[in-house]
Amino acid sequence: MIAYNKKKRDDSMPTPSQFRLPKTQSAEEFESMVLDCATIIWKQRFNKFGRNGQAQYGIDLYSEDWSILIQCKNYINVNNANDLIRSIKSDYKKAVKEFQGMKCYIVATSHYRDAVIQQRIRDIKSHLDSIEVKTLFWDDIEEILCSHEQLLSKYYPQMSYTSSPHVFKDNALYTRRSEEHTSE
Repeated sequence: MIAYNKKKRDDSMPTPSQFRLPKTQSAEEFESMVLDCATIIWKQRFNKFGRNGQAQYGIDLYSEDWSILIQCKNYINVNNANDLIRSIKSDYKKAVKEFQGMKCYIVATSHYRDAVIQQRIRDIKSHLDSIEVKTLFWDDIEEILCSHEQLLSKYYPQMSYTSSPHVFKDNALYTRRSEEHTSE
């Protein structure tokens, strides 16, 4: 754990909840990050579905009982929410058709939290089905990674809770969460 002087805390020092991690460029690594985060959030085991190049029927990850299905969208250079929504609509329809036991469909995206995306994804589901549709944004993934030392070390080995605090402050990977999103 990062040691802070409780008597006199330097407010310029970041805590893990303030980290802004760089997004991975790898779709496979993003899926692994989401798998680890989903395991923590829903307290059950998740697995990857198929492999790159195979038909995956609108999902990338599934819970052990197949009730929770996750579609991962690592759209790093796409700033247009319409492209994401169009893709998700298509994937959702495939998943509904293929997986009748699905109770929850989760869209995990590398986009930062966005009200327009949240609203449009919520509106994807038909009023006739009882499937819950949720969104897991990059902000949520970051928060989980940063609050679980093992995951932070797994995906960002250059950052560690055991490092001295100045390493975080001076590290090029760190920016404060309060800073504006300039890329999206």
